[in-house]
Parts: sequence; C-alpha cells; structure tokens
Amino acid sequence: ALIVSGSYEFRFTEATAQPETDTDGKPEGWEVVVVGQARNTGDETMAPSVLGSDSVFAVKDPASELTAEPDTAEFGTTGGFTVFDRRHLAPGLPPIDYRVTFKMPPQYQPGTTIRFAVAELGSGRRGRLAPARGRPG
Repeated sequence: ALIVSGSYEFRFTEATAQPETDTDGKPEGWEVVVVGQARNTGDETMAPSVLGSDSVFAVKDPASELTAEPDTAEFGTTGGFTVFDRRHLAPGLPPIDYRVTFKMPPQYQPGTTIRFAVAELGSGRRGRLAPARGRPG
C-alpha cells in the first residue's frame, strides 16, 4: 500500500528479523529491517528523520508490546548488499529502494507480525503514527 506522509511517498513490502550476538555468541538483541521504496514529491532535497523522538518511523511487537525507534535508514539497492552512500531524496524522481533498521532487545521473540508505523507529516502539526504491518522473515 502507498503511504503518503508530507512530501514523502513510501511503499514497504516486507520486514525481517535477525538475531544479533556479541563476539562470544551471547544474544545482544534483534535487528528488524523494514524494506520498501521511498520518494520525495516536494520541491527540496530532504530525507525523513530517523533520529530519536523526531523519527518518522517506529515498530511494535504486538505480542510483547516492545517498541523501537530506527537505528538507521538507507537508500539504494538491497540485493548484493550494495547501498548508495546517499542521505537524502532528490525531489521529483521515481521511488528508490529504502530500508529502515531497528534494534529490538534480546527478550524480543519474532512472530508472524510486527507493527510498523509511519508518522503523518504536514501542515505544522505533530506527527501521528499510522500503523502498517510487516511479516518478519
């Protein structure tokens, strides 16, 4: 589904969850990656915020109620681990690959669903998170 938020258009298609361990193999948490595409319909080069409380995105595990804000966001091709060193979306171009990465704590247990939210941007009002669904793989 197309998600429109301010001058951004997003279309997310999947989410994956992978365990993370330290050098001794001890669980450190989970990396949840939400994959899709993004584009900028505005007039200026810009990128959605993924920093702290200003982030446009969030995830929530419906089973445990655990939540996370993004750790990183990347533009570019995900196949073959090629990611462009790009920080912003140029206006008026077609959608490009986009992935948002979240760090979940060790107690997170991936299920078949994780809730993914995108803040509603625009008209100077505070963002409102709108849920979307993804299935970890």
